[in-house]
Amino acid sequence: MTESGAVPSREVLDRVAAGGAAFLAEMDRVDGAFRYQVRAVDPSGPAIVAPTRDELLALLPPGSRWTDALGWSSYFGWPLTAAGRHFWAVGVEEVRAGRERGAFPALRIYLHTAPPVAPLASLAAATDPGAPAGEAAASEEGALMVVSLPGTTPLACLAEQATILRWASAACARGGTPLFRTAVLSEDEALPLVGVPRRTPRGVDRCFLGVSEALSRTFSARARALLYLRGFWS
Repeated sequence: MTESGAVPSREVLDRVAAGGAAFLAEMDRVDGAFRYQVRAVDPSGPAIVAPTRDELLALLPPGSRWTDALGWSSYFGWPLTAAGRHFWAVGVEEVRAGRERGAFPALRIYLHTAPPVAPLASLAAATDPGAPAGEAAASEEGALMVVSLPGTTPLACLAEQATILRWASAACARGGTPLFRTAVLSEDEALPLVGVPRRTPRGVDRCFLGVSEALSRTFSARARALLYLRGFWS
C-alpha cells in the first residue's frame, strides 16, 4: 500500500469485495501441485447450490508463459451462469515465482449474485484514492475498450487500472454485463477478445482491457497487432 494506492492484491480484494459474495473460488500451487477449490463465503448464510469447479473453468487464465509477468497482478471479472443461476465474478490474478523455476498465476475470485457496482467502485478507490469520486462512464461506442498502461511496473499503472474498474462499475449500474481485466498478463487472455472474429464469454456485452506497454513487448507480433488495432479503433 502507498499513499497513492495499492496494486491489485488478494488482501485488498478480501477487504472490499467479500461482502455480499456467495462463494469464493481459489487457484494456487502448493508443493508443486495446483489446487483449485470452491467454497461458500458464509457457510451459515442462505443455502445456495455451489458451482462445481468444472463450471468455473472459464475463469482460469489460459496460457503457459508467465515468467515475463512475474510480479504483476490484475483485477478481472465477468458475469457467468453456474449451478443454475447467474453470478458475477470479481477476482484478482497474481503472477508468482515457481518453487524451483518459472512462474504461475494464483487466483482468488468472489462470486456475487447481484451486479458488483459497489465492490468495483471500492476496488477503484483502493487502487487510486486520489481520483475524483463519482461515476465515470466509458464511451458508449464500441464493444471493446483497450486502455494503454504506460508504466513499467504495476505500481506505475494504478490510475489506468482504477479507470477500468470505474468503467466496469458504471456499466454494471446501467444494467450492462461487462468483462474487465485491469492488466492483461498473457497474450492468451486477450487473443479471444481481440481476434477476428471476437470470442467473448456468453452474456458479455462489453470488454475493458488494460494492456501494459512493457508486457505487450513480450507478446507475439500477431497479438501486438490485434491489440494495437483494437486500441486504435476503440
